[in-house]
Amino acid sequence: MNAPFDINELRANIGDEPEIERMLLTSFMESCSASLDWLQTEFPITQNDSYDLTWKNHMHQIKGAALNIGAFGLQEATKHAEDHYQAALAVRKMLLSEVITQFDVLQHFIRENSLA
Repeated sequence: MNAPFDINELRANIGDEPEIERMLLTSFMESCSASLDWLQTEFPITQNDSYDLTWKNHMHQIKGAALNIGAFGLQEATKHAEDHYQAALAVRKMLLSEVITQFDVLQHFIRENSLA
């Protein structure tokens, strides 16, 4: 199995700074977790324009952060979710589930390897 993120991509952006790596990865995980928790908690019962735009913004932020650290699987999942911000709720529920799965795998990898 490939690693869920490329540490070399992160280091290309920040240099070989273990303390900064830990700080950025911790901040990344906290920020993504908060966004995903909000998206789950506030998931609407019916189509909602305000939620649609918030969905798009959260997915865009996660996508950019994932790209910066080299978490390409999460980046792809959030790009797909961002592109489908007006899809039917059932479709977005599946997309959110995929994003959460990608995030959970990444988070487990980071913690298991003592990177944050």
